[in-house]
Amino acid sequence: GNRLVNVIKSGTATSRQLDQAIGLIGREALGAEADIEKLQRALRSVDDGNSIENVRNELRELSREAERAGKSFKELDIGLENMLGGAMAAGGISGVIEKALDTSKLKTKIDVTFEVPASSKKSVEQAVRGIEAYGVDVEEALEGTRRQWALNKTVSDTANTSIVKGAAAISTAYAGIDFTELIQESNEIGNELGVTNESALALINALLKLGFPPEQLDIIAEYGGQLTRAGYTAEEVQAIMAAGVETGTWN
Repeated sequence: GNRLVNVIKSGTATSRQLDQAIGLIGREALGAEADIEKLQRALRSVDDGNSIENVRNELRELSREAERAGKSFKELDIGLENMLGGAMAAGGISGVIEKALDTSKLKTKIDVTFEVPASSKKSVEQAVRGIEAYGVDVEEALEGTRRQWALNKTVSDTANTSIVKGAAAISTAYAGIDFTELIQESNEIGNELGVTNESALALINALLKLGFPPEQLDIIAEYGGQLTRAGYTAEEVQAIMAAGVETGTWN
């Protein structure tokens, strides 16, 4: 109880802890039969200028409506003032709720769209959140991450996470690069040149630094594959591509 309040007050609460806070209000204070939608509206109203006293009255009414409510707010080890005050200090109670709901939605999408073992789902969620930190849209982060895990089912979660974070860094560093397409291209380059995803991503990054056009990344896999089949190594392919950048004849 006190630990949860403290992390919310300090602004260091994780999505799981925020979700737990909302769950505590709903389950403990109002009971399983409470109208959680009303609860959310009441809490959001604090940001609209509603007083904590008014919110308390609304919550008391909700508590009376919940037939199975076993406790009241005053019986909780998290006081209403502490919960609301700490949450607003961390960015607003509506922000707390939205963040908790966003986390729930993300977990649902991972459950539905990812064919990964249960043990990998937490790693996937953390990877998506890490990619978002680079400024990648959450839907794009989800799709790119899903594709990476789908194309590399035998690779460890740690290795896949490293690849998607590296791709996120590259896609935000260079204009015109789509995160999901970069994931796809790095996998195709790896397959064509017979190298790991990590090596393929490093090759892409090295060529981009030299001025390789981001919109023509597919050429690396296409021509690279042809050169590899002709007997060239991945290092030689990279050198040829780099020379092409310098002379402007990469295509």
